[in-house]
Amino acid sequence: MKGSTRTSDAGVSESIGYIMISGILITSFILISTVGYPIFNAYIDEGHMKNVQESFDILAYNGNNVAMHNLPYASSEIKMYGGTLATRDTGYINISYYSDNAGTMPNILGFDNRTLTVLEYTKNTNRVAYVDGGVYALWNDGSTMIREPEIYSNGETFVYNEVPLMYSYVFISGNGPVQLTFSTPYYSKMSQSVYSVGAKSITGVHHIRITISGDYAEAIGNYMQQQFGFAKHQGSDGELILSKAFPGGIKLCIVPDYLVIENK
Repeated sequence: MKGSTRTSDAGVSESIGYIMISGILITSFILISTVGYPIFNAYIDEGHMKNVQESFDILAYNGNNVAMHNLPYASSEIKMYGGTLATRDTGYINISYYSDNAGTMPNILGFDNRTLTVLEYTKNTNRVAYVDGGVYALWNDGSTMIREPEIYSNGETFVYNEVPLMYSYVFISGNGPVQLTFSTPYYSKMSQSVYSVGAKSITGVHHIRITISGDYAEAIGNYMQQQFGFAKHQGSDGELILSKAFPGGIKLCIVPDYLVIENK
């Protein structure tokens, strides 16, 4: 005689529990992968970029001192965090000056036009650059100044120290420290002296107009507006135009301080 067959639910709860735990683990892993890990990476990158900005501040201090002949030679170190460090041309800058308050062409006294070459560290969408003596940081939603350029005004004299990069070819990517050296093409090793290429000194300037193009035009324009009261507007070709009248007249000094950057 056969006994009755009975079904048992003893293993059902264990199976459901296993499935629920597995589901929680999988969901947690997906959340960490899609949300937590990118946030962690962004936090790490933010710290790295802060270190790079501080390095560029020191770099600009050394570079400007060499360019302005306070030092014959200097060096700086930048630690790479998987980004790219390179020199490149980005637009131009033109400084025009006039003898009338409106800055009309018949009254132009002269102009200074040159290419803007920058030393730039790039990682993802974040950038830090040494531009014409100043340091600027750019990202998706804005920009900030890390170090002011060598521009000064006391109401009677306006001094613009240019720092064009000359014979500078840098391109490095990866991780680890990078040693950069600064020199001037006008330094003589034989005589241990530095030659000056000569500054422009123009009196009777009643209007200055600065036209800038390139990736860092807006950041430079913001500084000139906030620090010196230049008005800014965009030109027909997308360039940034800065202008300011000096009704009483001033002396304008444009000082070319050429700098050579090399990586060792």
